Amino acid sequence: MKRAFVTVERAGVFICISAAVLLGSFMLKRSLFTKAGTARSVGIHLNEPVPLQIIDWSTSPLTLLLVMDNSCRFCSASASFYQRLLRETSNGKGLRAVAVLPQPNPESFEYLKQIGLDVKDVAQATPKSLGLPGTPSMLLVDKTGIIRGMWVGQLTPREEAGVMDISCPLLQPVIVQRHASRPNARAVGQRLSIIS
Repeated sequence: MKRAFVTVERAGVFICISAAVLLGSFMLKRSLFTKAGTARSVGIHLNEPVPLQIIDWSTSPLTLLLVMDNSCRFCSASASFYQRLLRETSNGKGLRAVAVLPQPNPESFEYLKQIGLDVKDVAQATPKSLGLPGTPSMLLVDKTGIIRGMWVGQLTPREEAGVMDISCPLLQPVIVQRHASRPNARAVGQRLSIIS
């Protein structure tokens, strides 16, 4: 009788541990591959055209698209880096910055003013319509509308320094090509507001 009780008790413990392991692995998989995960793919790539027809790319040798959303806390947190980047590249070097937000332009301009980002051009489009999984994102586009650089998600200080290194000499497309072996300069990361 005692032996049967011990066997049932061990079986119960085994079942509980197995259930906990299965549940834990399910939750880990779900947290890694959903909204905040790194397994999201980007629908656009370097050396492909930007699916945004409302911008005349030929007005500047390079255009930096800052894809944001006024409800994205990572966009607001990235504003100081964007301002520094624009300040460093605005010395008559031919770089135009365009903020792309899903909100109507008056609302977008108000948001940009609120976060201290001085961008003259604003376009209304969703990140999803651009093939991006979320915000913030940056796209460096040449005068023919071809993507020459891409960064998805809020950048770490080290990644920001890398962007600044290639941006000071006018974000040279040749240098940006170093990232061609990686679809993005930064894989889609956890600091990304995901589009639903």
